[in-house]
Amino acid sequence: MNPELSIKIDYLKDRHNPEEVFEAMALYINAYRDFGQVLSNSIGIKADFNFQLNEIKSGSILSKLSVIPGKIDEIL
Repeated sequence: MNPELSIKIDYLKDRHNPEEVFEAMALYINAYRDFGQVLSNSIGIKADFNFQLNEIKSGSILSKLSVIPGKIDEIL
């Protein structure tokens, strides 16, 4: 099983602060990572919960991430 998380951010093409789009993506990724860590710790898994970047699509920001294989896979 290879669960994948996609995060899509729609944005205005000619926005004045384009870095905010990427900062928002980073905040979403960090929040999901932290949530995954809390969940894994709550069921007794003492391993780091991390993502790997699988793909970035152009036109809008859509990042596809998957959990790095480890202890979580053993349970699922």
